[in-house]
Amino acid sequence: MAGYRVTATPFAPALFARIVALRPDLLVLDLAVGERAGWALLTRLHAEAVTRAIPVVVVSTQRDYLVQLWDDVACYGSPAVLEMPFDLDDLLARVSAALAVTQDDRPSAPELEVAHG
Repeated sequence: MAGYRVTATPFAPALFARIVALRPDLLVLDLAVGERAGWALLTRLHAEAVTRAIPVVVVSTQRDYLVQLWDDVACYGSPAVLEMPFDLDDLLARVSAALAVTQDDRPSAPELEVAHG
C-alpha cells in the first residue's frame, strides 16, 4: 500500500498481545477466518480500552457476516466494511477515511496491521 507501512499477521492465540505491542494506526481484519476468530478479535478490540480507538477496516467474503456486523454495529465500534473481492482503490479509500478521523497525533507513514488466516 503506497504511503503506508503494512505488517501482515496470521491469526494466532497471541495476536491480541501483538496488536497491543505494535499499537498500529489501523487494522484490516478478515472476519471469515477460523471458528469465528475474526469476530472474537473484533469484539475484544472494541471492549479493551487499550485498543478501542484503533480504527478497523473489516473485510469478508461472507455477505451475511457484513450484514450481521451492521445489525450489531454498536458492539464493534462502527468499523469500515468492505466485501471481498474488492478493488484496491476501494480499500485505500476506506483506509484513508478511517485514518482521517484519528490523524491528529499520528506519524506521517501510518502503521497498518493486516490480520489474516
